[in-house]
Formats: sequence, structure tokens, C-alpha cells
Amino acid sequence: MSAPAFSATLLELGHFNLAEHFAHEGLEMFGDRPDLVKTAVKVRILKNQPAAASVYLEMLRKNPVHRA
Repeated sequence: MSAPAFSATLLELGHFNLAEHFAHEGLEMFGDRPDLVKTAVKVRILKNQPAAASVYLEMLRKNPVHRA
């Protein structure tokens, strides 16, 4: 199982710190994949860090499919 799958599963299970870790690791390995960026946004919102979430939302805004 790879970092993207781990991060999404861990987020669903409520392990926010581990989900964040694997999302960041996936972003390093695979680049700005929308699924990883969305996981990072969700983690930052759940951890009450809206400024950090806005950084990831800006990354999504650059993707024409996920811009909205």
C-alpha cells in the first residue's frame, strides 16, 4: 500500500497526525496529486489550522479540474 492510500485510510480512522505524515510523504514522492492535497486540507481544517489549509487550497486552485 502506498502513501496516498495510507493517508486517506488513516484520515477516515481519525489518525490525523499519521494521515498528515503520509500525505506529505506522498506529496514529496508523487508531486501535487489532488487526492493528497485534499487530504492535507482536511487534516489542517480538522487541526484548526486554516492558514495552513489555505496553502494547500492554493495548490488545488492551480489544477484546472479541481479549481472549483
